[in-house]
Amino acid sequence: MTTGGIFAPTIRYNHGTFYILTTYADTFLPFEQNSIIFTTDDIFSNNWTQPMYLDQAGIDPDLFWDTDGPVYLNTGCPESGPEGGITHLSLHFASRYSSQNINDTYQLGRETFLSPVTWSVDGWPCANGGKLITFDMQDPNLPSQSNVSNLLVHNFLSPSLQLGWEFRGTPSRPRWRIENDSMVLRGTVATLSALDGMALVLGKQDALFYDFSVDMSFNPTLPTHEAGIVAWVNDLYHNTIFLVQCQDQTNATCLRTLTTVGERGGEFDGNTTTIYYPLPTGLSNTTQSKSAASVRLHIRATPETYQLGYSMPSDNATTWLTAYTASWMAPHYECRISWQGARMGMYATGSGGVMLEEAVFRNVEVVRGPY
Repeated sequence: MTTGGIFAPTIRYNHGTFYILTTYADTFLPFEQNSIIFTTDDIFSNNWTQPMYLDQAGIDPDLFWDTDGPVYLNTGCPESGPEGGITHLSLHFASRYSSQNINDTYQLGRETFLSPVTWSVDGWPCANGGKLITFDMQDPNLPSQSNVSNLLVHNFLSPSLQLGWEFRGTPSRPRWRIENDSMVLRGTVATLSALDGMALVLGKQDALFYDFSVDMSFNPTLPTHEAGIVAWVNDLYHNTIFLVQCQDQTNATCLRTLTTVGERGGEFDGNTTTIYYPLPTGLSNTTQSKSAASVRLHIRATPETYQLGYSMPSDNATTWLTAYTASWMAPHYECRISWQGARMGMYATGSGGVMLEEAVFRNVEVVRGPY
């Protein structure tokens, strides 16, 4: 079954029994989602009960045992009102890296902060002594500076993916493998607008100034075949630069950009803009096939703008082809808020057709700015 996955799990313990509750997202609308619960008496036995489905709508489930005996299921749901469950208190400290409010959210999504918490005599939590949560929270037991490097390189030297990569939907092995220090993707009929079944590998954008680039080679043999890189929010909002057959030229490979542009007014009102860019002739990658085009693709993010571009193996200079406003990386649509933030990654798709050719990606670099 294809679903939106499970999320917001919690584990509880009461009178010798462990409980795990999680939202079962068979839809993306929170007022139509339900939860499932598992229990065990021995958390180390790997002997959990079968899931029991709970018919109370809502997200972020939790259990509350009252002192006089009753047990309450607590879910949050903005559409269901008080009858949908007990209104719950959550301390969400969403980082607001950007100085501008972009559609009531931010392209980096939620981030986690550490903060001291004290409890009042009547049981209410108070974070940071009632003061603002800031970017630089000091703690004598923690390093005063971040050890995150401004340069991150993925060379695919190990047969396993490095930490930080993730899949959209089920990570089926026929769609990807690591071979010869490269990530190899074989596209399916599923496009990036599908909920599952895509050949798509993503990494989280974790800085406002963020440059993602990768070498790739690909030989599209049908007009529907494409492979490239993507700035991803969800199945409705993603912007791509990729290799594809040139229009009306089956023996030539072009770069193509597909972006959502225009001013935001309603929910899903952008104009999709697509442009073909012929590659310089005579380029090939003999490690894949003589006709496979080889190019380095780039996405550069700033707080205001995302740019898509490319560079050639013989020239380190980047040619920027198009740009779009950062507001398209933080959209709202049908309650699907971009809490997780933007991702960047690699993909291949047959766009509804069978695809036997493979796209080869290598030498991924992430540079955190400012540039």
